[in-house]
Amino acid sequence: MSNFNIINDFENAILAFISSMKQPGNESSPLFNIVEFSVDISKIRPKRWPSIMIATDPVEFEKGNILSGNLRSLSFKPTTHMIVLYRNESAVRKEKFRRHNTYPIVLALVKHIDGNKFGLDIDSVKVISVKEIITEETTERDIIAFDIAFTWKTEIEGNEDEYEDLLVIANKYFVVDGEESTEIVEDIVDVS
Repeated sequence: MSNFNIINDFENAILAFISSMKQPGNESSPLFNIVEFSVDISKIRPKRWPSIMIATDPVEFEKGNILSGNLRSLSFKPTTHMIVLYRNESAVRKEKFRRHNTYPIVLALVKHIDGNKFGLDIDSVKVISVKEIITEETTERDIIAFDIAFTWKTEIEGNEDEYEDLLVIANKYFVVDGEESTEIVEDIVDVS
């Protein structure tokens, strides 16, 4: 069966990698706090700093798949964002030192992410940009936020049972009763 959950698997692999990073001199304490992704930074209340959020943009399918009508095998190239949130109260108030502690963290993450496959059947990850996110909210709360954007590419091979595979995956997350949920999904999705 094709890995239709590859995006979820990729995000989980990144989160596992981040979780495995420990604070220097304290191997029992994770280096980063992982927080649920929120576009609205005002809703983020990390338990500790630095914190990381992961999100993947809508998937970009390779043009050949769509133009040729070949949806049996899909080649796509997602862009995933790692948002690094940092706060150092002693440094943020002085612009000269504002990013002093953050740049080494961001550069270390870029070094570890770029070229990695995280044990998955994907092309190597390619970091495409790093930019600081400056908003009214980040300024008011003295938060330093960086967006590390990276792409990766994979292909899902089609097979005869493709539609059934998709229904099985959807069925796991849809409704409690198996037969009822398959009927509901089949009513929503034209599998003919």
